[in-house]
Amino acid sequence: ELLDIAGNPFSKDDFQNGKVTPVFFGSAMTNFGVEAFFDAFVEFAPSAHGRLADAPDGREMMIDPVETQFSAYVFKLQANMNPRHRDSTAFLRVCSGRFERDVVVKHHRTNTEVRLSRPHSMVAKERNTVDVAYPGDVIGIINPGIFQIGDTISVADGFNYKPLPQFQPEVFARVRPTDTGMRKSFDKGIEQLAREGTIQILRSLDGLEFFVAAVGKLQFDVLEFRLQSEYRVKVVVDVLPYESSAWLVGEVEAFKPPSDALVVKDSRDRAVVLFRSSWSKNFASERNPDHSFRDMG
Repeated sequence: ELLDIAGNPFSKDDFQNGKVTPVFFGSAMTNFGVEAFFDAFVEFAPSAHGRLADAPDGREMMIDPVETQFSAYVFKLQANMNPRHRDSTAFLRVCSGRFERDVVVKHHRTNTEVRLSRPHSMVAKERNTVDVAYPGDVIGIINPGIFQIGDTISVADGFNYKPLPQFQPEVFARVRPTDTGMRKSFDKGIEQLAREGTIQILRSLDGLEFFVAAVGKLQFDVLEFRLQSEYRVKVVVDVLPYESSAWLVGEVEAFKPPSDALVVKDSRDRAVVLFRSSWSKNFASERNPDHSFRDMG
């Protein structure tokens, strides 16, 4: 009765268009409802479809999942999943073609060839070697430090998949190790967490000072925990008084920021303005009619 009143009618088309989300009730511990959930997932989940990509000349192109040779997109990085080996795994979504173990692909960003010789799937802590994968499948690849989130790899080359959207950070802090002798480990940990997307690194325009930024404060808790547990570095997090930000479109030199705002740059050297309040952001927009702000990077 509660579901009839509080819920909405289910439609497969609405689900695949992101308008409704089905809710399942069950217990993995008692193995109740798990099989029904998997059956429904297989039935309702959309099949692989074409994805937009950018050609070298800037035009958009559609990559067909069947007709195009193997290609994949790096959407996640995770380091230290096995603390004894300090490994890093890049997770790839197969977007087109048939993946086979030991395939040699072109890494588009670096314009180099890479052999994918140790692909695996993961369930909890178990890893299983993957010999073949198809569009929609996710595989893990040992990352020797060459993969970044947003990378495109393929057999054919000639395109790059659209980058993942980057949300504007809303919390900011200065972070420093309590023990200066651990600076090298601190820098390594900060760099790795930034690669994974756990945090964003912002730098002053002169490049002499850096700040840590995140969408929510929970990410700072994750930052502290992982630096201590994985890199043995205790840190001090000094939260800054800014509560919103936006990417600046226009000449940085001509921009007139409010007195309580701060202009910095992100990892791609794009200008980012940090604001202490929404009023300050609105004031900056009115004060700089030749500039604009973007809330998504």
